[in-house]
Amino acid sequence: MNHKPFLLSKLVGVLLFGVLLFSTSCERTTGNSDTWNRSTMLQHWADDIIIPAWNNFSVASTEAVLAADTFSLKLDASSLETLRFKYQVAYRSWQKVSLFEIGPGEQRNIRLRCNTYPTDTSEIKINVNQLHLGNEPNLLLPSTFTQQGFPALDYLLYSKGSVADQLNYLSTQPGAVTYMKFLFSSINNLANEVYTEWSTDYRTTFLEGNGSSASASVNKMANDFIFHYEKELRAGKVGIPAGIFSSNTLPHSIESLFNPGFSKELFQTSFDAHVAFFNGTSYDGLSDGPSFSKYLDHLGATENGQPLSDAVNQQFEASQTALNGVTESFKATVETDNFTMLGLYDELQRNTIRIKTDVMQILNVKIDYVDADGD
Repeated sequence: MNHKPFLLSKLVGVLLFGVLLFSTSCERTTGNSDTWNRSTMLQHWADDIIIPAWNNFSVASTEAVLAADTFSLKLDASSLETLRFKYQVAYRSWQKVSLFEIGPGEQRNIRLRCNTYPTDTSEIKINVNQLHLGNEPNLLLPSTFTQQGFPALDYLLYSKGSVADQLNYLSTQPGAVTYMKFLFSSINNLANEVYTEWSTDYRTTFLEGNGSSASASVNKMANDFIFHYEKELRAGKVGIPAGIFSSNTLPHSIESLFNPGFSKELFQTSFDAHVAFFNGTSYDGLSDGPSFSKYLDHLGATENGQPLSDAVNQQFEASQTALNGVTESFKATVETDNFTMLGLYDELQRNTIRIKTDVMQILNVKIDYVDADGD
């Protein structure tokens, strides 16, 4: 394998980091005190973005469960195609809500349980056999995170390729359909539980945390935002498969491995959710409200003479341009044109640095998670 593009990207990344550190000037306009109404922003986040996102995920995962039940009764090509479609709808819905693990979702390890990949196909096969024998797996155990969620369903629904071949596998492998239904129900139960808590008690807790301490809701949400952007979007979906953190590319570490054509769409959905949240766009996309970008504008934050919020959004646009250059699946791009994937990573990395350093400093938010990947 030719490592030159990988090494070049590493070198460029280091140089860019240095340039950003020494040439970018970010500041808060003198005399602009922090009188921002955090309570209003928290209410907008909860009522117009987060709770609707969890509701949509609850509905989508419920419809996937119903489709799985129908398929188990019919075991035909038409019901399998419907199930695949409902699975994709639910997986896209997950991308919009994964960012909001704070509170009830974090208590349930929902991100790890719904979307840990690559999935462990060997353990899935063991679980299928055990379930056929009447032994139900305990999906609460951390050791089972790679055996469940959407990546495991990706294997059960797409690993054989065509509808006909997948149908033959599911029809002839004892326990496979039962395990598939078990996984769909697990996701749905998690979605319903988190949505219910957000709609009741946790909404109150979230809104009451309107201070500026490290444990306040804005600070916790800010940390969750940059953590998800950095670790899930930038590293998990792009950097790890592209070989940023290893000596070789890892195409089999992409999201949606067995249906690779879906990987770019999943990334796009997650990326759009980050951009929308930064700018306070409501879940239905019809309105805007208080947000990180408007908070920065209120504080008069600038970068080289322009609003810092504009700099962040311009870099989002640059990342989108890089993503548009990915014309094949992420897996195929890593395998045949990894330089394009490295370019996407570099564009995402620029905003990682900007948000972790400049934005968080201006908002007086301390990063509360350990950064171990050397950026």
